[in-house]
Amino acid sequence: MPGGGVVNSDALVDAQAADASKAANKPAAAPPAAAVPSKKTSSAPPAAALSRPKFNGKPIKLDNVQVFEHDGSADTAKRDHVRQMIKHAWDGYRQHAWGYDELNPLSKTGHNWTVGSSLLFTPVDSMDTLWLAGLRAEFADAKRLVLSSLSFDVDAEVNVFETTIRVLGGLLGAYEVDGDEKILEKAVQLADKLMAVFDTPTGIPKNLLNLASGRATAGAVSLATAGTLQLEFQYLSDVTGIAKYANAALYAMEQLYKTPQVIHGLYHLHIEIQTTLKSALGQEYGIGAEGDSFYEYLLKLAISTKDERYRQLYDDSADASDHWLAMGNDGEHAYLPNLKYGRHDSSFHHLTCFAGGMFALGAVSQPDGNSTRMFKTGEIVTKTCYDSYQAAPSRLGGEWVGANSDGKLRIDSASYLLRPEVVESIFYMWRFTKDVKYRDWGWNIVQALDKQCKHAAGYAGINDQSRPHDRQESFFLAETLKYLYLLFAEDEALVLDKYVLNTEAHVLSIRSHGKRSLASKWITIPPAGAFPRQTRPS
Repeated sequence: MPGGGVVNSDALVDAQAADASKAANKPAAAPPAAAVPSKKTSSAPPAAALSRPKFNGKPIKLDNVQVFEHDGSADTAKRDHVRQMIKHAWDGYRQHAWGYDELNPLSKTGHNWTVGSSLLFTPVDSMDTLWLAGLRAEFADAKRLVLSSLSFDVDAEVNVFETTIRVLGGLLGAYEVDGDEKILEKAVQLADKLMAVFDTPTGIPKNLLNLASGRATAGAVSLATAGTLQLEFQYLSDVTGIAKYANAALYAMEQLYKTPQVIHGLYHLHIEIQTTLKSALGQEYGIGAEGDSFYEYLLKLAISTKDERYRQLYDDSADASDHWLAMGNDGEHAYLPNLKYGRHDSSFHHLTCFAGGMFALGAVSQPDGNSTRMFKTGEIVTKTCYDSYQAAPSRLGGEWVGANSDGKLRIDSASYLLRPEVVESIFYMWRFTKDVKYRDWGWNIVQALDKQCKHAAGYAGINDQSRPHDRQESFFLAETLKYLYLLFAEDEALVLDKYVLNTEAHVLSIRSHGKRSLASKWITIPPAGAFPRQTRPS
């Protein structure tokens, strides 16, 4: 899920491509022990090059937050090892599931989300990861397949949320790093199809769409499914000059945050789209499944557009999450279970672990009086989520984790589906503190992935019985391996004050940078309450 983004310098691109070319025919085994830097040397740059981590050109300085000096250099052996993991996962898909959505690595077959058709989830999701890792031949293969075979005439209902974050987001991320207008044309074709979902009495989108017929149905509409289209649609308007995408998506978000709130800053997880603002169904709040990326997109809209309304909404939500959802915040552990009718769930979900990175990004991107507190909460959430991995027999996951009365974590569900949220937060904490422990934590996770999840044809998750789950999720390449690669790469590989990542970790530039460098192309975001209603489908 969440993030900040990149485009490599030419020198970095050339060096990575050369490294990848040399390694192309080598197995993805771990490097010899002597080749892996020790803890003492893995992140120790030349003394003369040391500096404090920065954001927006200013050194990060928060009270009671320890920030280490570092030159932003790569841990090359570990970075290159993760590159080989990316190549192994891609090669398995290339050999055994070409043209399908995802790979089943144990049975060496392909899997599609819709019967009889594919939206090429893995190739589209993988493109910007392959580019960033310097795997240019693999990127070219994925791009050729996408441009030649990706069709949106799918006579079946697709999940709008997943299609937006994976396919639309993946196309936009590939366009951002590669610049091929043919990729952008594909994105426009898909967005034009998706516009039908906004045709509701409230403007809040439906979540199921037959791409061939254009018929949309409500499906299960949650806070996240309705509030996780905005980053992609607003970016698309900025790079095409077509306002309808941003206006429809941002109007929908406005309807969401105008719904009556029982707790200021928190929004009901389940949404009523047919009536106007009376609301939301039930009193359940959370920052995990069904809610997570709504809050993430408030922050990233603020960062990417510099529109203060989204910043205020994010700050209110972050403060409410810390006050109402965070449990066990004793300096040792903090976690974010759902709140239902005033009572907290007994467990927290893996998806909530992205919040450590989100809170940290929010704190450093626009410091204020609450920034130190929110950064510390993010720091402790990240530690808690990493500690939950160490409590699991596999040293990965689990899907659900609780805490005993003595504060010790317990694994309530041992499954691990190759999810990215923990490494996502570790990545942000490394970038903002340069504390070597975060690279050490990431390396421990790399070793656990190789031991527990790596198979001859790719990577498989782990089910609740601690047996392999025969699926290499497309988000493993889009997110998990991307965050691990960037954790060990040089800072220039991902410039956090020039790019954000969507909730599937696809690269989108911030206004004034990348494909959004020209202010003359930006679409004006109307004031609150003034979105032109005629821009919504009628």
